[in-house]
Amino acid sequence: MEIKIIDYLKSNSRNKIVIHRNPIDILNPIDIGLELAKQIEVLTNDNRFTLKAKSILDELISHSIYRNHQFGDTISIKNVGILFEPSLKFDFYSFIDNLSKTNCLFIQWDGETDKENLYFLTKSNGIKINIKNLSNIQYEI
Repeated sequence: MEIKIIDYLKSNSRNKIVIHRNPIDILNPIDIGLELAKQIEVLTNDNRFTLKAKSILDELISHSIYRNHQFGDTISIKNVGILFEPSLKFDFYSFIDNLSKTNCLFIQWDGETDKENLYFLTKSNGIKINIKNLSNIQYEI
């Protein structure tokens, strides 16, 4: 792993977010799309679908936090597209903001990026998430 990531994660920034396209060998990411889809499948007709789905996601995340000797408490996520489903009414920005205040958050991002934005899936046809106010580093292997 590059020194610049380690230096960034040791800094005193408000958030600790590493956005990367390719898998990083030392991480153990949770597949949000797969795991959440499996558990919310039975809730499709539930009138409290959104609330229950958020509760399930919170539980998945809390069980995926692990201690890394270099980074401390770490969360690594991938396949986050399900979080953009309109029926979930999910605030992705707040999600990553909250997680990255107390943990090192690694996001394996399949969409496009620029310095201030994440795009799910593309700049031209995707959902834009402004991350200008979130301390982050974008890492290419």
